[in-house]
Amino acid sequence: MKNIIKSEFLKLRKDRFCSILFLVFLIVGAWTVSSSMGISPDGKKYAGDNAVTALALVPFIIQFFLCAFVPHACGADFKDKTYNYEIMSGHTRAEVYFGKVIAVIITGTLISIVLFAACIGVSAIGTDGWGDSVQLSDILMKIFIMMFCFIRIICVYIFLTYIIKNMYAVVIIGFVFSILFNVYAEVTSRSKYILGIINLKAVNTFDAWCTFTVKGDKYSTFDLSISSELATGTIIYSLIAGCLVLLLGYAFFRHDDMN
Repeated sequence: MKNIIKSEFLKLRKDRFCSILFLVFLIVGAWTVSSSMGISPDGKKYAGDNAVTALALVPFIIQFFLCAFVPHACGADFKDKTYNYEIMSGHTRAEVYFGKVIAVIITGTLISIVLFAACIGVSAIGTDGWGDSVQLSDILMKIFIMMFCFIRIICVYIFLTYIIKNMYAVVIIGFVFSILFNVYAEVTSRSKYILGIINLKAVNTFDAWCTFTVKGDKYSTFDLSISSELATGTIIYSLIAGCLVLLLGYAFFRHDDMN
C-alpha cells in the first residue's frame, strides 16, 4: 500500500486540473477577501481585518473547491479503469482503496489549509501591519479546528464518489448540498455536529463589538475564541463520522464489480 500512496501523491502533484483548480480558487478567494475589506478610521488597511474577513468567506469557497477536487482525485480512476489495472497487478482492494483514500485526505486537507493561509497572505499585500482588532493565535486555532471539518467533508465526497462512480454527478450533488446546508446553518443553531458543513459554520461563528467615537468613527474588536466543548466535539464527531463513511465506502468497493 505504501507504493500506491506514493504513486497517488505523485499523480496528484502532477495533475494539471488540480493545479488549475487551486489557482482559480486562490484568485477567487483572495479577490473576495480583498474586495470585502473595509478601511479603518485612521485610513489604513490591516491584515488582521483581512483574516477575520477570510474566516467569514474562505471556508465557503473551500467547500466548493473540495467538491470539485475530491471527485476528480477519486473518480478519474473509474473513468480510465486504473482501479481495474491496480487490482489485476496483484494489489488487494483494501490496498487500492485505502491507499487512494489516505493520499486524497492528506492532500485535500493540506491544500485547504494552504488555500486558507494563501488567501489571507495574498489579500494582506499592501496592508499596514496586522492591527489590534484580533489575535493571530485565535485565527490559527480556528483554522486548526476547521481542518477536522474539512477532513469530514472530504470523507463524505470520497464515499459519494465510490458509490456513484461518476465524478461529474458528485460535483453537482456537492455544489447543491453545499448551498442548501449552508443556508440551513444560517437559520438554525441546532444539530451543529450532524454534518461537516453545519459543524464548520458553528466553528466559524464569532462575536464582534463595535465602538463609535463622537466623530462617528467605527472601531471593531473580534472574539474568535472557541469553547472547549465545541472544539472537542468537532474533533471527535469529525473523526468518527469520517471513519464511518470511509468504511461504508470500502464495504461497497470491496464487492463492486468495477463496471
